[in-house]
Amino acid sequence: MIVVYTLRKKGATVETLEVEEINDKYLSDLKKGAIAWFDLSFPKDIDEERGRFNRETAVVEKFLNLERKTILNCLRQPYRPTSAQKNSTTIITLPYFSAIKHVTPLHAEKFIPIETDTSHFLLLFRKPNIIVSIRTDPKEYSMECVSIVSNWMQQADLSPQILDEVIVRLMDEIIDDNVEMIRRFRMNVEFLEQDIIRKSLRSGIIEEVLKLKSISMYLASYVLAEKRLYTRFHTSGIPGVEVTENVRNIVTVTINEIDSQTGIINEINRSLTDILNIYSLMLQDRLNHVLRIFTIFNVIFILPTFIVGFFGMNAFAPFLIDPAFFFFSLIILISVIIVPLLILWKGNLLKKIRL
Repeated sequence: MIVVYTLRKKGATVETLEVEEINDKYLSDLKKGAIAWFDLSFPKDIDEERGRFNRETAVVEKFLNLERKTILNCLRQPYRPTSAQKNSTTIITLPYFSAIKHVTPLHAEKFIPIETDTSHFLLLFRKPNIIVSIRTDPKEYSMECVSIVSNWMQQADLSPQILDEVIVRLMDEIIDDNVEMIRRFRMNVEFLEQDIIRKSLRSGIIEEVLKLKSISMYLASYVLAEKRLYTRFHTSGIPGVEVTENVRNIVTVTINEIDSQTGIINEINRSLTDILNIYSLMLQDRLNHVLRIFTIFNVIFILPTFIVGFFGMNAFAPFLIDPAFFFFSLIILISVIIVPLLILWKGNLLKKIRL
C-alpha cells in the first residue's frame, strides 16, 4: 500500500492506493497541476516483504525515470547522510535513529541496556510535482515526521515553491527527531552514572561503558557527515531545490539543530569519561579498603607471631623450667592482641572496615 498526499488548487487529499492503481493515467492527471507525495514504508529486513518491495519500488523508479534497483542500492548504503542526482531526480538519504532505549526514574532499580537501531529515510523528488519518501523504520517512529509535514502541506497554498519547502521541512523534521533521540541517549548515560554511584561496583559495567563509547563515536561520525552535507546545502543549495528565503531559513534552523547535536555528543563523551573516572576511583577505594584490612591484621598479629616464634625455639624452652610459664605467655599473647585492638577502636579505624 502506498499513501499519497496530493495538493491541488481545490484542496488537499490523502489516499491509500494499491501499487496497480498508480498507472500512466494517474500520473498524467498529476501533471495537470498538483503536488503528489508518495510515502512507502518497508521493514528493515527488506527480504521479509521482497515481493511488495519490488512491485512498489518498480513503479516509483518508472515514473522517476530511474534505473532498476536504484532504490535498493540506496538502501544498502551505509547509514550516512548523502545526496545524489540521477536523471533529473534528486535522492537524499538520511539515517533515522529509531530505537534508543533509555532509562527513566521508574526503572531505577533495573538498568536497561542501551541499544540503537538506525533506519533509512530515503527522499526522492523530481520537479515540478513528485516527492517520494521511503522509510525502513520497523516501529514507524518516522511516521510522526511525515504526519507533521503532510498536515502543513494540506494547509498550504499550491505554489511553485511548495515542493521545495516540503523537502526541506521533511529533512528538518528528521534531524529534529534525531536530536531528540541523542538527548535520550544522554539521559541513558546520566542514569548509568547514577546507577554506578547508587549500586557501587557491579559486574558488566566496563562492557556497558565501552558499548556507550562505540555508540557515541558512531553518533559523532554521523553528525559530522550531516554537518558537511547541510553546510554544502547552505552554500551551494540542495540539488533540484530552488533556494528561496523560506528554504534558506529552514536550512539555517536545521544547521543550528545539528550544532545542538554536536554539543550533546560532547557532553555525552565528557559524562562517559566521568563515569570511567568514578569507576576507577571506586575500584581504587575498594583496593585501599582491602589493603587496610590486611594492614590491621598485620598490626594485630605481628607481636604474637614474634612471641610464639621466640618461645617456640628448641634452644630456649622455659616451659621445662617452670610449667606456669605457659599461662604467663598466654596472658602476654592475649594482651598484645587486645592492646592494638583498643588503639584501633579509639581511633575509629575498626568502624571503617566493611567485611
